Amino acid sequence: MWNLVGSYYYGTSWYASSMMTADQPWSGYYKVAPVIWATAHYTQFTEIGWKFTAIGSGSGQLKTGGYYVTLADPNSNNFTIVIEKIPRDHGLCVRPGLPPDELNVTGELVKFQIQKGYLNGPTKLSTWRSNFAKDKPILFQKINDTLVSDDGEFEIFVDWGDVVTLSTIQTAQKGMHPKPPVSKYEFPLPFESNIQETEPSKEAFGFADQFGIFEVHPKQDGSDELTMRQMVPEDPITWWKSQNSAPVTMLGNLEWQDIEIEVSVSIPAGTSGQYPGACVATRSDQLWNQGVSLCVALAGNWSLIRGGWKLNGRNIKTYATGSISSLTAGKYYKLKLVTVNDLAQGFFEDQQILKDVEIPDIEVGFAAIGPTGEFPLEFDYARIDRAGPSWNSTEKKCKSPAKVGSVLTTDACTRNARRDEGLMWEMRSNWQLVHTPSGLCAQADLSSGGQVHLSECVSRGDDVRKNQEFRNAYALVRQKLAQLTLQDGSSIYSLQGTLSGSVFVRNNASEEFNRDEQWDQWVYFPNTMQLRNQYTADFNLGAPKCLRACS
Repeated sequence: MWNLVGSYYYGTSWYASSMMTADQPWSGYYKVAPVIWATAHYTQFTEIGWKFTAIGSGSGQLKTGGYYVTLADPNSNNFTIVIEKIPRDHGLCVRPGLPPDELNVTGELVKFQIQKGYLNGPTKLSTWRSNFAKDKPILFQKINDTLVSDDGEFEIFVDWGDVVTLSTIQTAQKGMHPKPPVSKYEFPLPFESNIQETEPSKEAFGFADQFGIFEVHPKQDGSDELTMRQMVPEDPITWWKSQNSAPVTMLGNLEWQDIEIEVSVSIPAGTSGQYPGACVATRSDQLWNQGVSLCVALAGNWSLIRGGWKLNGRNIKTYATGSISSLTAGKYYKLKLVTVNDLAQGFFEDQQILKDVEIPDIEVGFAAIGPTGEFPLEFDYARIDRAGPSWNSTEKKCKSPAKVGSVLTTDACTRNARRDEGLMWEMRSNWQLVHTPSGLCAQADLSSGGQVHLSECVSRGDDVRKNQEFRNAYALVRQKLAQLTLQDGSSIYSLQGTLSGSVFVRNNASEEFNRDEQWDQWVYFPNTMQLRNQYTADFNLGAPKCLRACS
């Protein structure tokens, strides 16, 4: 887990890698992740200052896979044992990796012996259980106390997928929370910034800084008006920053394409550099490496570029350039960019400075604002709205609802974060891939060319269950491409799609494919519940394709 509560947009690093996710301040919706109960197996039974015992003296590895650790209070006889039998494919970590012998985890009867020198040994241990791998997860349940014999022995059966806590602490309880408000996944449009209503030294509603820091402060002209100002004066020391991106703040939705953004910006006096200016952008990714940016400099020259402005001046690609009258430092100017389909329009102070410039139509991303260098660019107003006809489209690709036997295909993903029932999927922790509107599961037929269709979701133990378990690196599949694989004995099959619309599973070891026409990796977009063939634009594959279920 990276955070207690993750309140950042989908499309930024480590989305949904928190105990709770609350990323819709406009609706108040939040989601409590099951991992919060995994944490409770420790936090409800320990205090600050407790110590982990050494391996071989209360901590170690189990015979049939899994681990146990003991935490002891150095000031009393209280202790807590936590046992985890999480199979490898459910317990993958970004760092560090797990040892290979964690692949085959099975249930076992675990026996413990309290050391004879342990004074006033307990007669029973409070016992709580979770299982995050089963079809119906068990989340932090109190079960019968575990009895301890007179000579300090006790035992408990720990099943595959279990997390079990045994403790002398008897005060644990499972908390409750009210039902969250209804989710409204779409960023509200039209949007107008609330900079003038924001407390100084804070950030206005909706903005998410990626490079640099933007804060609300009084304008430097002595008036009572407020402005958002970029605060970082030089390149900081970071974990990584190979992108050379100028400071940028983003807002909106990763799946936007057809929008317009208008900003009132000011380039402060004394700004130095080769091209001191301001940029507005659409279709931007987190690193500002894709999308379209309109940048205007103090000298009056402007550029329409791919991605954001690079500090080294080596921008990715330039679509158009031009010039207007030079700007006055410290004065506010309106800058506006509109992108619809494969065309861009740009405006400066209501004057159109670029018209119908061709741009790629396959990129998606946020609206963004930033300077061309690390200086205190200011903006006191920002507005975002829909652009173009696609927002009003009511076209339905499916003639009738999906049903058992419906063959899965690939199809164009929707534009501008619009949901389509044929493209909506739930990726369950038990590896089943569920078509949300029908409640049916994707199932591969390994005996007929690997075709994939919808079927009733079956329980573990059913012969065809293995053909419904599409394993994946679930900690990463929401933020990068990852394989979805089935396992049949020693053979591993990946879910693949083609530009012509076919979907199937193929043996990873024995079959090759043309990466210009098909793919074997997917990424899950939770806002629209789509499985896509690209996270950032892949110009070899063209417009994004999604997994579709139609009758």
